[in-house]
Amino acid sequence: MEFIKKGNNYLIKNSNGRIVSEKEKLQLEKNELILEDIKSNVCQEKTTKKISKINKKLKKTTDDTIKEADKTV
Repeated sequence: MEFIKKGNNYLIKNSNGRIVSEKEKLQLEKNELILEDIKSNVCQEKTTKKISKINKKLKKTTDDTIKEADKTV
């Protein structure tokens, strides 16, 4: 799956113009790697490393987007 950066979002190549956020892009890449990992019978060390990097990026993006709200009286 190929992505083309368009501003803050990504266009999925050959998808009839589907645009996703960075978080969705990372999740799609992770799902694709997991499927590739399951299908292959060879050593999965490389895909496991890629998946862990994506997990770290996903955690970082979710931590950045969650902010504490002001208290209301």
